[in-house]
Amino acid sequence: MGRLADVSMALRDQASLATPTEDVVKTSEIECEHLNVESVRSFIARRLGVDIGGLAPVDWYVEGWSR
Repeated sequence: MGRLADVSMALRDQASLATPTEDVVKTSEIECEHLNVESVRSFIARRLGVDIGGLAPVDWYVEGWSR
């Protein structure tokens, strides 16, 4: 976190989305489900209230998988 203080807000937002996005995608692959990475990233950004601009549409499967 200390290193993130030196970077722009946009880069911090990107970094805060990278790990949870990868976790969701990899976990779904273990369960033989293949989710669209951009859709997952958009879903997480919306849930966290992070503005990443040009959000990809969240498909119904990503929305349902999170429940």
